[in-house]
Amino acid sequence: MQRCINQLVELGKFLDSKTILKDPNGYDYVCKVQNLIEEIKEPITIEEAIALTKLFGEDDLFGLAGTLVKIIETAPEWPISEVFPDSSNEWVQSLIIRKINYENSIND
Repeated sequence: MQRCINQLVELGKFLDSKTILKDPNGYDYVCKVQNLIEEIKEPITIEEAIALTKLFGEDDLFGLAGTLVKIIETAPEWPISEVFPDSSNEWVQSLIIRKINYENSIND
């Protein structure tokens, strides 16, 4: 697994933007997450995609969650059901909808 992805996993689930705005270290946290995301080399592996889907928080983390969605979809085996561990999360739901749309487009 890429070092930057391991570091993102170590940081854990993304904090929500409201919490970050109240935290004096919030800006540093967002910068760290952004820098690690920017280091990811695409395409990612299925193992990396599964790890990354576990990071989605409650909101878009100032747009970084949307960037992560696009990276997850670069896995060569995409779409795969194993990347949907928490279907109650808005970002995982987005991936599921995109998977369904993709499957429908290739079946038409």
